[in-house]
Amino acid sequence: QLLSGAASEPQAVVDAINAALEGPARDVELFNAVASATVALQQTAGIEVCLAAMATVDTAFKDSKDKRILASLKRLGELRVLLESGIDERADAVAKDEPMAVEKLLATVDKLVAGQPGEGVLQKLTFLAQQFEYTRRYELTGQIYAKLEAGFKDHADPDIAKKAQAMIATGRKRTDLVGKPLVVLGNGLDGKPFDWKPYADKFVLVDFWATWCGPCQKEIPNIKRNYDKFREKGFEVIGVNLDQPRDDLNRFLAVQPLPWQTVVDAEAFAEQCGVESIPFVVLIGRDGRVIDLHVRGELLEKRLAELFGEDAKPADEKPAS
Repeated sequence: QLLSGAASEPQAVVDAINAALEGPARDVELFNAVASATVALQQTAGIEVCLAAMATVDTAFKDSKDKRILASLKRLGELRVLLESGIDERADAVAKDEPMAVEKLLATVDKLVAGQPGEGVLQKLTFLAQQFEYTRRYELTGQIYAKLEAGFKDHADPDIAKKAQAMIATGRKRTDLVGKPLVVLGNGLDGKPFDWKPYADKFVLVDFWATWCGPCQKEIPNIKRNYDKFREKGFEVIGVNLDQPRDDLNRFLAVQPLPWQTVVDAEAFAEQCGVESIPFVVLIGRDGRVIDLHVRGELLEKRLAELFGEDAKPADEKPAS
């Protein structure tokens, strides 16, 4: 009832939280209910109301002897710190290219990683770095990772320090690809090592995908349209398939053959590139160096048109059967 009310009557939720906390019960079930309700208030009543409700919950449960409640209360406290920092507003300002937005964002990151930040801060800032990576702000992504590394390398909790190191390293594998040479590694469908030499002096899109990935399959028609449009000008595609076992891939290709080469046995190559989720695409220039990441959807045609000196006019499109 608390959560359902948060969508329509925020003040009623605040009143219900206060009323629930007047009683003597301080069990996990009550904590989970009121904590969830306070989080929901962020979207319906604004940050100030949300923070006030969180403070009320903190006061009510801070002396609890239940370790589960105390652990959850710590996570709720980290969320309060993030909300109070205005990190989301700083990120929105960067997306809108507002003056001094990057500097303000990085200053806020510095404050969040000072001292002994919790895992909630790590998760939030890593997610934020990934969002800037997806929008191709690679320099800013690298700056955030550098601050995370400095803030967590000497963390008192070795598990958090280790997790931070792993998350940062994987993210850097992706962004560090940009501007550097990349050679696709793996085997062809015939089991022989993939031959990269024929792709010299071409623009190449490397598409990491799998048959079980819905967004991957949705992107294939878009890639094919651009492949048909730009191939004669020097554009190629290599599909790096991550299906295990390969039976699903074989069935897929029997029904829907792809006009470009498919590379398999490429798990080590995917790890080398920092692939955590798919589809993940890498655009390589004629010199063999990575130009861009995450060029999907309409952005792919726009980017290729820029590279080939054409206007990005949509190709004729028919709905997929």
